[in-house]
Amino acid sequence: MIQTSLGGFLYQVHGEGIENPYQVKPLIGIKVPVGVSYSPAMRLYNPFDTPLHVKEVYTSEGFLHLHLPKHPETDGSSSGTAGLWELAPHQHKTVIDLSFKSQSPGKYHGFVHLKTDKDNLVVPVEIVSTRGGMHRIPEELEFGTLTQAWERKKLTLSLLNSGTVALMVTEFFLLSPDSHLHVDFNKHTMLLPGRETPIATATYSGRTEGQFSGKLLVKVNNTNLANSRIEIPYKARVLHGALDYLTSNTTFAVGKVPFAPVTKDLVVRNDFPLAI
Repeated sequence: MIQTSLGGFLYQVHGEGIENPYQVKPLIGIKVPVGVSYSPAMRLYNPFDTPLHVKEVYTSEGFLHLHLPKHPETDGSSSGTAGLWELAPHQHKTVIDLSFKSQSPGKYHGFVHLKTDKDNLVVPVEIVSTRGGMHRIPEELEFGTLTQAWERKKLTLSLLNSGTVALMVTEFFLLSPDSHLHVDFNKHTMLLPGRETPIATATYSGRTEGQFSGKLLVKVNNTNLANSRIEIPYKARVLHGALDYLTSNTTFAVGKVPFAPVTKDLVVRNDFPLAI
């Protein structure tokens, strides 16, 4: 809408979204109980063939606090933020940890700004702080990438009862069939107030290649219908293959003193069906 002195005019705009090359994910749709800490890590990917440097990370939102990672993923060649905020070509790295905790229910939204020597990134943050209700832990069952047909990835699903009354799990099922996903579910599990309780173990099979996603549904005996159903999304990627090398290229005979340097070429073979 363009407003002028003669009135308003509609102007049609079209756009097309593209995948974020830095693989930064927005933190939206997050539900956190009142008084509970939420501390996600913000990871960055360097899509270039040269090092990527993070110059600054900041937020103007008072409800968000930023901390350097407790276990920085450095290679030992640098220290402080100089090493932490330098990403080698095609490297994933945690560059900052966020911290959120609220004593009041409500919706909190804002942005985290990451400045690099290539681009400036703006990451949306939207967190709903709730009093009472049931909360899934984790927010999403992410099985990652399975690379062998025999491989199995197992994750535990828990529920946090932030209310004041004990509840019980009554039902658990998949919203759509997925033969690769097996769930061991503890029916009639008691969910005590203020506690995080494991309710199921989900195992994903790498039998078939592809990208898979869906939702699980948990029902509890809550008289409030809005809080009696909890949906848990999941996703998995199956890509058969491996990176292989000759073990003889990683063994060295150093001989007798004085030890002469021994140099070998390490050749890696890509057995995946695509370039990595």
